[in-house]
Amino acid sequence: MTGHRQARPALISVDNPYFSADHPESRDNPRVVEAIVNLREWSVASLAAHGVLDADQVAAAFRFRNAWEIAQGARQASFGFAEWIDTGGRPAVVSERCVAAVGHLRQCRRRLGVHGYDLVARVCGEGFHIRDLYPTRRQRDTASDVLKIHLSELAEMWSVRAR
Repeated sequence: MTGHRQARPALISVDNPYFSADHPESRDNPRVVEAIVNLREWSVASLAAHGVLDADQVAAAFRFRNAWEIAQGARQASFGFAEWIDTGGRPAVVSERCVAAVGHLRQCRRRLGVHGYDLVARVCGEGFHIRDLYPTRRQRDTASDVLKIHLSELAEMWSVRAR
C-alpha cells in the first residue's frame, strides 16, 4: 500500500518586491530574496523544480495563469453575481483588464490550436497535475513534452524572458 505523497516545500530565489533601485544593493536592500514554495500548490512549480520546464516556460505559464484567472473572474461576475441596478440593466462589470485577458487567451487558442490550448489551460490555468490527467507513463511523458513545446510558443509569442 502506498501512501499519499507529502507536500514538500522548496526554497527558491525570487525578485525582492521591496527592492529599491534608489538605494545601493546591500544586505538590507537585496535584489533577490529566498522564498518558500509549496511544490504541490501549482503543477508548474513542481515541473520547474524537477527541471522539466525552464525559466521562460514558467514565465509564460505564469502569464497564462494570470490571464486565465482574470477571465474566470469576469465570467463569474457576468453570470449574475454582480448587483442589478434600478435602470433594469446589468452593471458594466467588464474592465479593460478583463478584455485584455480574454484577448490574450484568444491569441493563445489561435496559436496553440484546440488540443494545445486545452492542455495548457488544464495544467497552467486550472492547476491539474499531468499525472492526474494521464494514467500511463508514456502519456505523461508525451504530455510533458507537448506542454514544454506549447509554453515555449507562448513565451515566444509574448516575448517573455525570465529575469
